[in-house]
Amino acid sequence: YEKLINIEKVDKIILHNLKTKDPRIAMLRKNKIKFVTWGRTKDLENYSWVDLDNHKSMQIIFDHLIKNNHEKIAFININKKFNFAYQRMKTYFSEIKNYKINLDKNLYIEIPKNDSSLSEAATKKLLKNKKITAIICCTEYIAAGAIRACNDLKIKIGHDISLITYDSLIVSNLITPKITSISHPTEDLGYNAVKLLMSKNGNDSKNSFYMAKPTIIDRGSVKKL
Repeated sequence: YEKLINIEKVDKIILHNLKTKDPRIAMLRKNKIKFVTWGRTKDLENYSWVDLDNHKSMQIIFDHLIKNNHEKIAFININKKFNFAYQRMKTYFSEIKNYKINLDKNLYIEIPKNDSSLSEAATKKLLKNKKITAIICCTEYIAAGAIRACNDLKIKIGHDISLITYDSLIVSNLITPKITSISHPTEDLGYNAVKLLMSKNGNDSKNSFYMAKPTIIDRGSVKKL
């Protein structure tokens, strides 16, 4: 980012993969670069952003699982330095409390990066606990690893274990079985990110935001107990 700014190649930027504390925001402000973030920081500062509703999406996941009588619900997350992962982790634990489910911290596993091999190992570790009935995957790449782990262990998804993930466009098209997922209108996010950014002209300091609404796509990988 600094190199692009210093050689005067850019004057507007869309920031991706926001961390809970992201030093890029201060750097862009210092250099008077117009920007919009795709995601947010933990302590929301005064800037324009577009984002997924990570709080609402986890609530929808729990509502779906609870309606299907699941209580032993595991969650494979990535490093919570990324704010979307932090938000999903916070809501996971708040929903456990909200539904008065006995808290078992061993059902939460955090892997350092969005890697299917790491999630495959994490899934195999979780499945040693025979009481687990459902696993939430923070990303579709985590879901890909979870599917491989279940196939390797001869555990049938949608029958022996329930699986649910986020935005499984790639996974649902390339890997079987298809996985129930939370979907967000990413095209709307892209459109609104550019729209907000292009509206920042001159000394206009007005900040705006766009929050994408999540929906659930039921593909049969969550079994009713």
